[in-house]
Amino acid sequence: MKKLVPIVIALLLVSFIANASNQINLNSMTQTELEALRNEITQTIEKNHKVSPSEREKIRNSTKNATEEHFAKQGINVSWAWINYEYTKEWYFYTLKTHINYKDKSGNNQKQDVYSEIYETDNDFQPVYIKIGNDVIIDNRALVPDDHRIKLAALTDSTAKLQDTEIPIISTTPAPTVDTSAYRTLKVGSKGEDVLAVRVRMYELGFFSKVPTQTEFTANMKKYVIDFQKANNLKADGVLTPEVQEVLFSDSAKPKPTPLAKLSKPKNLKAAIVFGKISLCWDAVPGATSYNIFRATSKSGQYTHIATVKALNYTDSKLTRGKTYFYKVEAFADNNKSDQTNAVKAAVPTLPPTPVPEPKYPLVNTGKGDAGTSYGYKWFKNNYKNTSTKYTVDGYTIAYYATDVYGDRIKAHGFGDYISYEIVNQTIKPGKTGNAPKITAYGYDHAKRIHAAISKIHFTNGVTIEIPEKDREYWYWEY
Repeated sequence: MKKLVPIVIALLLVSFIANASNQINLNSMTQTELEALRNEITQTIEKNHKVSPSEREKIRNSTKNATEEHFAKQGINVSWAWINYEYTKEWYFYTLKTHINYKDKSGNNQKQDVYSEIYETDNDFQPVYIKIGNDVIIDNRALVPDDHRIKLAALTDSTAKLQDTEIPIISTTPAPTVDTSAYRTLKVGSKGEDVLAVRVRMYELGFFSKVPTQTEFTANMKKYVIDFQKANNLKADGVLTPEVQEVLFSDSAKPKPTPLAKLSKPKNLKAAIVFGKISLCWDAVPGATSYNIFRATSKSGQYTHIATVKALNYTDSKLTRGKTYFYKVEAFADNNKSDQTNAVKAAVPTLPPTPVPEPKYPLVNTGKGDAGTSYGYKWFKNNYKNTSTKYTVDGYTIAYYATDVYGDRIKAHGFGDYISYEIVNQTIKPGKTGNAPKITAYGYDHAKRIHAAISKIHFTNGVTIEIPEKDREYWYWEY
């Protein structure tokens, strides 16, 4: 049509001038007036070129009936795919481009382009030329009246020349505007050939997997329409407005995005305890950009997403001592993710008990005991506790001395040593208390106080601890 418009403008200008030559002198018209005249004629032609919905229906039916009759003679049924169909109108003539789907006699799926020229006379639309693929099945152009045949030839003759004229011809053709009146809005419940045309077009774009034959807009079809709208950055509401259909049947319509191959799940997932934390590692997955980590407290429990990492390892430190944790990992890239791995587990050990340091001198005085005088001799006894956590005492030595009222030390019997020793054979287990026997302090008749302390400890393992004088803890009894 772009090549035809300037030709028709020229013809109309000549006709217009011939009918109005007594009234218009082109030589006296200004450039502005000439452009206004061209615009008026151009608008008239553009109006005549528009194909109304009723005309489109008649063109389709005329082409359809003639084509089906041709194939019926061969015993072949055809299904129509009004895909990327193009209508043109030039005075009494229309053209239609579309294609059909059918199975040949061998049962193979075939697809053929269809081109038809329709001649209108007395509101009757007759096919004068139909070509399917490379085969012309109808050619009745010779039946077209002579005065109309020139215009018919103009539809297919791209070499037509403009007649010489003194009127300057517009050198460029304005960009054609989209005529959305060629479509009606389609939605769930709509029926008709145009619904089938939409279905077949979406089949070509990959949104349907089977060749459609249904002429009803169903709820299931709406889902596929939404997929198309999303792929073409349109409002995804499942409604086919005329504007959406213009995109659908255009050469720029985007097909269904090819689904990405699902990522494989990570292999060799391992878990290990490292310094009280659980360390995970796994093999890389081709195409993955990150990895999602999931954790549960039982193998069949609910796995919660705890982290996303780009590395091939992860350390979980938010743990409770003594608990066992289970982990799964999945690979991820954009909206593509793998299946989760099989679960691996790791048990967090409890902390070992804090060791209690052994006391340097584990046998101590409890502060409980008794003292007195018997037959003029002073005596005392006390209780002792073994503060060791490991070792058992099987004997100990008590060192004791006496002081007078002035606090001065007294020698035993007035001439002996200041300190006397008493060995006690007694078993005291770790943490237990032993009652020492009564010890008589002979030779300290005039003593005011008797001071006593542990000086040596012996254990069942054969170890003996001697307590130096400076480290002994003396306690005393006063008489």
